[in-house]
Amino acid sequence: MPIYWYKAITTRGETVTGYREFSDLISLDRFISSYDMTLVDVKEIPKPAYTFLEIFLIQKVKRREIIELCTNLSLLVSGGLPLADSLRDLAETTKNKTLRNVLKAIYRDLEEGFLLSESMAKHPKVFPEVMVNLVKIGEETGELGKMLKDAAEHLERVDSIISNTKRALIYPAFVLLAMTGAFFFWMIYVLPKVLSMFQSMGIAIPLPTRILIGIVSFVNRFWFLFLIPPFLLLAFYIASRYNEKVKRTYHWLLLKLPIFGPIVKNSAIAFFFEYFSLLITAGTSMFKALRTMEKSTPNLILREVIIKIHKKLASGANIQEAFAAPGFFEPLVIRMVSVGASTGDLDAQLRYIANFYMERVNKMVEVISKVLEPVVLVGAAILLVLIILGLLGPIYDMLGKIKG
Repeated sequence: MPIYWYKAITTRGETVTGYREFSDLISLDRFISSYDMTLVDVKEIPKPAYTFLEIFLIQKVKRREIIELCTNLSLLVSGGLPLADSLRDLAETTKNKTLRNVLKAIYRDLEEGFLLSESMAKHPKVFPEVMVNLVKIGEETGELGKMLKDAAEHLERVDSIISNTKRALIYPAFVLLAMTGAFFFWMIYVLPKVLSMFQSMGIAIPLPTRILIGIVSFVNRFWFLFLIPPFLLLAFYIASRYNEKVKRTYHWLLLKLPIFGPIVKNSAIAFFFEYFSLLITAGTSMFKALRTMEKSTPNLILREVIIKIHKKLASGANIQEAFAAPGFFEPLVIRMVSVGASTGDLDAQLRYIANFYMERVNKMVEVISKVLEPVVLVGAAILLVLIILGLLGPIYDMLGKIKG
């Protein structure tokens, strides 16, 4: 959908500017009219320009800031402060400019008679769908403060899952980058000078040294070839952000990676059961919970799993058959879900499974650093041995000539 920048005037004479996706100008006009505002100016933002603005200029709202917002808003609402006043106070104290503008827009919505969940739904890039759904449930049940607290706890746990997964992937990436940098430093700057000195002295060059000279010569002549793989990986990652088919392939490959694939899969399962448990505990029906998760799950492979479960349940299958159909979950997990559903204790079972997988991810993160240490040492040792063997031969030959 095209992205439009707009400028409008409220009934109070205030100027409001913003940008978001609309299917067409008619949708934009309806959006402005729903706020009782008058459209003054509108411009379509080219997609590349918006991407540039989004990456470099627009301040993003971090998950930790949303967690803090939910926690503070829960305390204020539970303490009896009016919702509109609470949002106004939080907007004044929020440092993030983007979040501050969004909170001001929500405050204006509340003044115009909109529900909090309706206003939050207008800012999908700031508020995750699970938060909007919990707020809606809180509004319907009169327990908005509790639902906001539950949303904060859920986002806290999701943040922990994502942080641990990233920590597991960043360490090996850093080690690989450091070793690659050291390799190219020796191959391009150090070894060519040393080896050229040996060649100019006219001494006999042994086989290990000739092999080393060949490797150094190849690296120096065709260094640009080594830039192709990281460039292709970067291009693939960027394409995955804008193309659904490429994104699905990217998510599939992440799950199939050796060592890291199980971490990504367990993180996805922990996220699934954490989210599912939260919605069921809040009183959402199973079908509605699955529909909500279909829309808000970032991993496309996991989304396909949820769709298969939903379709199986809709066709009349029991919960055990539905969870077994995608072939994504372990048999023990499927059995636990089935037992929870038959005993009426599904929400507790789902939370137990989510905790189990979160602990498993944490243990994997701890183990991976211990596993990679010997691998890194062996790789460094092999590189060092090759260099030493290539340099020692000519040095000994040179020393022999000096003694002779």
